[in-house]
Amino acid sequence: MGIVRTDEWVEELLRDYEEKRSQDLYEGQLNKIGVPVSHHFPSSSPEEVTYHLQQHGLFQPGEWRKMKRLVGDMKDRGIWETIEHEFVQLKDQWKGPDIPVYIFPITRGYEKRQVKNKNGLAIKGAVFLFLTASHKQQELRAILAHEYHHVCRMTAQGLSEETLRLEDLLVLEGTAEQAVKRIYGKEWLAPWTSVYKEKECKSYWGKYILPLLESTDHEQNMKLMYGKKHGRPPKWVGYNAAYHLVNAYCRTKGLHDLSDLFQVSAEEVIKESSFVKSQL
Repeated sequence: MGIVRTDEWVEELLRDYEEKRSQDLYEGQLNKIGVPVSHHFPSSSPEEVTYHLQQHGLFQPGEWRKMKRLVGDMKDRGIWETIEHEFVQLKDQWKGPDIPVYIFPITRGYEKRQVKNKNGLAIKGAVFLFLTASHKQQELRAILAHEYHHVCRMTAQGLSEETLRLEDLLVLEGTAEQAVKRIYGKEWLAPWTSVYKEKECKSYWGKYILPLLESTDHEQNMKLMYGKKHGRPPKWVGYNAAYHLVNAYCRTKGLHDLSDLFQVSAEEVIKESSFVKSQL
């Protein structure tokens, strides 16, 4: 398991495009990327899987001409090697599952002013990272740790993507960023951790989040996590609450060993976190 040499997949796909062996650009990406990873999504077709990956950052087929240089730059920066080294370290440290990690160039990753230049997707059996060539090594390590932490916690808790409740999702995100902070430092936390101070975010908890803690409606839950740029619920409110929720729990309990967080249920975190208790 470990790091899959997806750079070779992408380079083969680009050669097919250049030599016109794949007349249909979408069909080429489907066959070279969507089909090989579709076994991780047994309830979805390869077409649905490909679309799902594109929604998370996989480059669009029409961008293929600009991908050759981007993949080359990513290889020159040793991105696959950096991620592999960190994966081995984390797997040993957390005694986590030996899963495949797929790395792909992110859509528009060749644009220097692209705001969203990295993203990740974690499912119980794999991690997908969508990256560009400009990341610092510590940034690469942090995004892997965040996503792999999800896998470790889902495995330890017996969670599945299909039945995740909002409270599970909140604690998943909050514990993952707690891992990033403790291993790599506050400077590598996700931007959403600091968009609202803890006191400000508390005012949103009862209004937007508490009534939906048991919700398994993924679409509804993600709308709450992301919020709205202009409107209500406010932008990033769910993610920000997730960080403060777990951070306050760790502060209250004095937890030092990150692996302890894998065993603590979402209900326990919410019940014992001072972020919530102070509002009762």
